Amino acid sequence: MKRATRNRIQLIRKINSYSVSELALLLKVHSRTVQGWIRSGMPVIDPDSSIFWIRGEDAILYLKAKAKARRQPLNSGEFYCRKCRRGVFSKPCQISFKMMGVLPNGTPSKFCAGGECVFCATNVNRFYGMEFVKGPGFELLYTHSDEGLIPPSDLCVNTDMKREVDSER
Repeated sequence: MKRATRNRIQLIRKINSYSVSELALLLKVHSRTVQGWIRSGMPVIDPDSSIFWIRGEDAILYLKAKAKARRQPLNSGEFYCRKCRRGVFSKPCQISFKMMGVLPNGTPSKFCAGGECVFCATNVNRFYGMEFVKGPGFELLYTHSDEGLIPPSDLCVNTDMKREVDSER
């Protein structure tokens, strides 16, 4: 489903009924696309009528279920590449981390890992919550400390997280 369609689902009102052309106009898709959705299972009010009417609530449920079915679970360390349309790994030495949110007490709440697709060189991102950072799988790759995320010494990572420099260096 295109991004425009996915974001425009919010414009559908649950209490309204829509004709095929009205729904297509609202979602900015072709009317044949809506007709295809009806053939593939979107419920209509009266299937025997010459004009199909679709309840707003049914359209919302159908489009959200369709979007959920397309989601691809990613394995550990993978990013989703929009150009390749699949889970990919980043090029070595191209992974970077950026803090995205901070709780009121100053504790980080989430961060974004970024990289570059190994196949098409497109920038890829993956967002993580701090529950993942403190989870069992993450500590194999990175050490979480008060200074931030510290990668193992043999892993090439670019990061903007603060880390105190040892005085011994």
